[in-house]
Amino acid sequence: MDDLLIQFSELQPDFDDDLPIAFGDDVGNIAPISPPKPPRRSPLVFDFRAHYSGSLKTDLCQSHQSVGANLAQNHDADVSGSLNVQNCLEISTLDMADVQICQTHQYDDSALLQNCHTAQISETQNLQHCQNNPFGDSVLHKNHGVANWVGAFRKSCQSSEFAGEFLANLISGQFVGADVSGCLKTQIGDSMQPPCHWYDIVLPNKNPEIKSPCGKNPPSDELPLTFEVYQTETDGTQIPLPFACRAVAQIPLLDTYMIVNDISASVNGEPLELFGASIKTDMDSYCWQGSVQMPPQDFEKFDFTRQTDLPITLKINGETFVFMGENISASREFGRKSFTVSGRSLTAKLGKDYAKNQTGTVNQDLMARQIVDAQLRYTDFKLQDWTAANWRIPAHLFVLTDKTPIAMMQELAQTAGAFIESHPNELILNVKPRWKRAAWLLDDGADVVCPPNVIVKIDEQKQVNTQYNSVLIAPTHTLSNMAHVYRDGTDKMPAAPSLSGSLYTADNVCRSLGIKVLSESGTHLQAQITLAPPSEKYAIERAKIGDIWRFDEADGAWFGVIQGVELEVGVDNDGAVAVWQKLTVDRYLGD
Repeated sequence: MDDLLIQFSELQPDFDDDLPIAFGDDVGNIAPISPPKPPRRSPLVFDFRAHYSGSLKTDLCQSHQSVGANLAQNHDADVSGSLNVQNCLEISTLDMADVQICQTHQYDDSALLQNCHTAQISETQNLQHCQNNPFGDSVLHKNHGVANWVGAFRKSCQSSEFAGEFLANLISGQFVGADVSGCLKTQIGDSMQPPCHWYDIVLPNKNPEIKSPCGKNPPSDELPLTFEVYQTETDGTQIPLPFACRAVAQIPLLDTYMIVNDISASVNGEPLELFGASIKTDMDSYCWQGSVQMPPQDFEKFDFTRQTDLPITLKINGETFVFMGENISASREFGRKSFTVSGRSLTAKLGKDYAKNQTGTVNQDLMARQIVDAQLRYTDFKLQDWTAANWRIPAHLFVLTDKTPIAMMQELAQTAGAFIESHPNELILNVKPRWKRAAWLLDDGADVVCPPNVIVKIDEQKQVNTQYNSVLIAPTHTLSNMAHVYRDGTDKMPAAPSLSGSLYTADNVCRSLGIKVLSESGTHLQAQITLAPPSEKYAIERAKIGDIWRFDEADGAWFGVIQGVELEVGVDNDGAVAVWQKLTVDRYLGD
């Protein structure tokens, strides 16, 4: 008791020393309180259960249970302790009334129904009589619902004839997905491209007029901002950002170039005496191909019994090349015998001769470079530069089955109109576009300017092809749109043969591929140019595949794309070491 309230009142008639306050209970004088009696409930004599087949025909209407004893058949039961059974009636039931409204519902991918017709019956009221109710086949119910019957109509066990009066209310229940026009779960993904539609990708037909002293501005993500740390304090409003024009390698124009060649080769750390050597690569090769020619005594330094791919190191004017000794040949000339060992660079270990085929499919949305990085993760190689178009490839589109790592890279590179470049001496790969700019825009700028005095020899071959002005690139699925790439200012005709594939999933990759297709059409001049070897003294670079060179000749300058490079080492008539740089250049001549 939280609060005790005591009220004192004055008794007027008498005064007594005993206050009428009773603390505690006088148990002895209080009659005990009888506990409440629970309400009497009549025992249940029978319990009913209804079993229905899958077609909702009533096969058994009742199965009787009495004091835990199962009654297999409908018969009279003498049970002790039960209420008196007055009589046992046999009820004949007429045919059920026809269901007037019986609709057929078609459901697609509805929830799984374990028990379509489970009848849950509550406890019945006291049964006054025992009845044996044989029911005939009921009308087939088309709607599969769960009917909750509470047995309200079984309050009495009287003789009755059911003609289906209550059948109209028999199917008041729960219908899973009834009258639902669509019950499928909708998963929303990427937007779909309407069929037979495409987007135009316009390629400029000529270079815009630029008044900037540095020419065309570089891309925003390649701004040549050179940041340096200065020791002196600088006003924050005058930050020294040295802006400069794009660097262009300019080979100086001289009358004479005195180049001292430095050539060396070794295997397993042992030097080799060379009669000759060469190293080359091109856009269609993912690795370097080298060879060295030596006398018999140096050939004995190769122990092919232990290792068939011995690495050979070749140095030409300060640049190192490493390739494996895979092939052997021998020759005799004027009584002098020599051996030649040739092979490919270490990148060949990613090819079919060394690497195993992969299996599976890329099961998530990834960029093209991310797919390559993932495949090279557990190898000794790494992808350094990806300057080609990098685009998103949806899941389950790129298949890896029966492809080596280099085959996988080549497929992605070819889709973007690019090629694979291998580092000359390290386990590094680069992916570069075949055409940095469209063929008709090559004169916008060059990476290297070559004067005529460096050029030793030029061999040219003209190739005439149809000049295409447009190409339609279409995916083989509906996850992305088609692209119609065409040159601006043209009537888009003639059109190149349409291209289709599963990896054409973004506009930027379609644009890069369209530039390659249209640039390779038309009239081209394949030039084989021999020029001076690389020299740091005269700023003569070893040509890099994919770069744009400007060749200055007496009749004018022209631009071309480097498609192949070879360094050839030999001995001239005077016994001196001679090195030549041979380039394969693609020159676009137009329509």
